[in-house]
Amino acid sequence: MKRRHFISRTAIQGIGLTSLGPLFNIGEKRDQTNYGTSSGKEQITKIGQWSLQDIRDIFYNEFYQNNLPIWRNQVVDREYGGYIPYTRPYYDAAGKLVFTDKRLYHQGRCFWLYSYLYNHVEKDAFYLKAASQGYDFLLKNAYDEQTSLWAQRLNRQGEILIPFGDILACIYMFLGLGEYYKATGDETVAGIASKSAHAIIKVLTAADYQAEGMGPRPALYESFREPGTRRLGLWMHFLSALTPFLKYKTDPSLEMVARFCVRNMLEKHYDKDLRFAYEFLQSDYSPYPKNYHTHETMRVADGFHSVETSWMSMDEALRTGNYHMFMDAMTLGRDVMEMLWLERDGQQGLVRYYWPDDDDPMARAKILEPYVMNEVWVMLLLGMEHTPEPWLIEWMDKSFTYSYKDGKLDWPYGETLHHPRGLLFCLQILDRMIARSGLKSDFLEVSQKPEVKINYR
Repeated sequence: MKRRHFISRTAIQGIGLTSLGPLFNIGEKRDQTNYGTSSGKEQITKIGQWSLQDIRDIFYNEFYQNNLPIWRNQVVDREYGGYIPYTRPYYDAAGKLVFTDKRLYHQGRCFWLYSYLYNHVEKDAFYLKAASQGYDFLLKNAYDEQTSLWAQRLNRQGEILIPFGDILACIYMFLGLGEYYKATGDETVAGIASKSAHAIIKVLTAADYQAEGMGPRPALYESFREPGTRRLGLWMHFLSALTPFLKYKTDPSLEMVARFCVRNMLEKHYDKDLRFAYEFLQSDYSPYPKNYHTHETMRVADGFHSVETSWMSMDEALRTGNYHMFMDAMTLGRDVMEMLWLERDGQQGLVRYYWPDDDDPMARAKILEPYVMNEVWVMLLLGMEHTPEPWLIEWMDKSFTYSYKDGKLDWPYGETLHHPRGLLFCLQILDRMIARSGLKSDFLEVSQKPEVKINYR
């Protein structure tokens, strides 16, 4: 499959990139409006050698020339419905279709992206039709009306191969349902989304839930952990679906669920003294002890999920106008960059996993896939848009220059979430920053007013 080649700055110049359509979504207030401009004079004009426009143009080119054509020409299964992502394991390196089962883990992501493109990029009937046929196919074949949970895997025709067994698949379906509700205004869709969300939180808090799914797998135990395990990556992904849904639909019950997710991540998983967040906690939300009962994988920190936790909590703080939540989440982001960034053998990036009980916690660590940089940049740019912290600019310069100039990373075009979402979210933030001429937003000013300050603690 085709991968990116390095795009030089000279190649970007003169492309004549136009502004995006009604794109804004990340970082908005509860009423889907943007923050204003700060009364201060602090202004970002350059990030190292890059102007804001330089970075924006590169991201724009990445998305519109290298990502979007795949979503227009591939992915939709026009024969049976649903989606066949143009990525592994569905296609091999030569671009040959080799796997046609439909994992809801990926179906929900594709459903979300088509809905999102329609809502925030272009009101193109193709995107809405792509989302609608996916909704019809998945609702008919994968949704359990009794439990409000979703099957784990279907065959190409829609027959269930594996019933519910992956809560992430349900979370991604909820993510897609929220965006599809915005696209259609269909209250039936909102109702299914709400039922799915309540079913998800019931599973995540169950005493017998074993946090099966992706992540470090103890040998001989497949992907299962101890009953009652709480996992950072699940709160984080769930919050990322709750935040936009609660902009589109008032739901007091789910407001409290969102607050619960943030509390768990920033108060329970995140140890501010140790400067990292545990990926797994016990059923009482305390870290697993270091003793012979505990498998070592239960005490790791995950750079990928930690940086996502940071920006997703920042986004929720912007939705709710919560200064303290934003600053705590951004502090986590700084700790992630300073504790979980590795430079080794000419490569650099965040790691999965950090082993805090080892003499050298980074000795066994492996640098994550290039698309994790997109998550890093969302966190850094979201911080830069609203605060004057210099470390944000320093890390943006370092990570972006490595990725697009020094390291010449290969990007996974066709990947179903992190890369396209990261590019779109970064473009949104950069467009707002450019519109303000590099001045900060007024978030820090208005969020500290007593009438709007909400302390999540």
